[in-house]
Formats: sequence, C-alpha cells, structure tokens
Amino acid sequence: MATINSKSPEDLENFHRSKFNGGGYSKISQKLFWEIYDNIKNDFSEIYFATRTEEPRRNTEFCVSRGNKRKSFLDFYIKDIDVWIEFDGYYYHGEKYDVQKIKDNEKQRENDILKNNPSLKLLRIKEVDFKNNKNEVVKRCLDFIYSNR
Repeated sequence: MATINSKSPEDLENFHRSKFNGGGYSKISQKLFWEIYDNIKNDFSEIYFATRTEEPRRNTEFCVSRGNKRKSFLDFYIKDIDVWIEFDGYYYHGEKYDVQKIKDNEKQRENDILKNNPSLKLLRIKEVDFKNNKNEVVKRCLDFIYSNR
C-alpha cells in the first residue's frame, strides 16, 4: 500500500483534477470524516481521508492495490490499525445512476481491495443514515475503530 504522495507528478495532476473538478466525494462526507478525525487524532498517528481544502488543493487519501495494476483510494483509512471506512454518498450511490450497476461495481471494487489487502477491516456508511442520525453514525464509526485497535 502507498500514499498518494508516491504517485508520479502526472498521476497526481490527473487525480487532483478528477477529485476537485466536480468528482470524487461529497461535502457531507467531509463532515463525517472531520468529526471522526477530531475524536481520534490523538490516538493514531497515520490517518488518511479525502479532504476538500482551499488552495493549494491537496488530497490525503490512501491508495491501495486492487490487483492487475489497478489502484483505488480509500475514503477514510487508519494505517495504524488497518481500518477503512467507506462513505456511500447519495449522489453517486443514489437514484441518479444505475443503482444495481453501482452496487455491483462497488462490491467488485471492495472484493478486489480486500483480496489484495487481507488485513483491512471495512465499515460502510450511507449518507442517508448520516443525515438521519449523525450522532449514531459517528458513534458506530468510533466503536468500529476502537474495537479494532
């Protein structure tokens, strides 16, 4: 596994362009990730997650192998304990797109990542759950993290 910082300058530019110019991740995921981060930042040394920042634009997602030279970025990752939280935002995982195709693609991506990184532990969070009960979702994430410590 490698951080995004190990990418070539060309790969980094393409990545930043896709992540920050209309693609990537939702603003609401930022609320969850920063809430989690603020609760755990003193207990873990290597925490990576998609962050939307002002200039200069940067991203601190963690990159993992999916096999066959394919890579994926983890939404929220704690390297210290190999814990991964994936945020399923409504925009991409909702009704706008072919929901079954998205689910199939996500399941294949998840299976590829876990096959090539067997020590990873995964928790999936749905945006609708976070919107409906923010405190419960944050608690579920923190419980997941600390139970794998």
